[in-house]
Amino acid sequence: MLYSPEDTKEITTIKLRPVPFALTLRLRSGLKALSKGERNKSLSHSWFDKALLSLSKPVMSLSQHSELVMIWKDSEQISHTLETTFNEILAKRMCALPIVNAALSVQAVGFNRFGEDWLGVLITPWFMNLLLLPGPDSIWRSQQPGTKIDKHFPYGVFEFTLAGEARIGTYALCSLFSPMFQFENQAAALATGQTALQGLLTEVEPRGVSRRELLRGVIGKR
Repeated sequence: MLYSPEDTKEITTIKLRPVPFALTLRLRSGLKALSKGERNKSLSHSWFDKALLSLSKPVMSLSQHSELVMIWKDSEQISHTLETTFNEILAKRMCALPIVNAALSVQAVGFNRFGEDWLGVLITPWFMNLLLLPGPDSIWRSQQPGTKIDKHFPYGVFEFTLAGEARIGTYALCSLFSPMFQFENQAAALATGQTALQGLLTEVEPRGVSRRELLRGVIGKR
């Protein structure tokens, strides 16, 4: 069944466990891991690790997932829906957790069509992810949350994990940063997200993909 985001208020059969999106301590494929003195020192590593792991698993069943196929019309609609949804998550699920950087806000960055999908960056006070939203012809739109897919970009191949939210439906994420304590303000996070997105779409000579270079803006300066 197809829904637009405005229709989701009529859905009454979906019950999700809080925070169905991936949060990880380690940044994948060469990104420098966070933690050196920048997160709350009163937070024990074991508690912190367990808290992130408990939020890392997509939670929709097959029957729930079958109802969550959204129709995306343009980037304005996408940005509004993502920011509204994750601001509600921040207020209701995340505000009391010590993994939130209070200097940051929720912001959808640069969403545009990429092949059959919509591609952009989502910044929140607790993560920064590359996000894919499915178009009508996306081959992964009917797959279950938790499925891993490889997506080819001009810069290289990146692995995404499918997840879902009632108002958004199915989406695919690739973690860039989590948590977000290395960013002093929203401007710094936004600049990093824009650089990552620009680098991802810049074609380079074939070689191993390094997200460290991607996020440092090395590609864009060549």
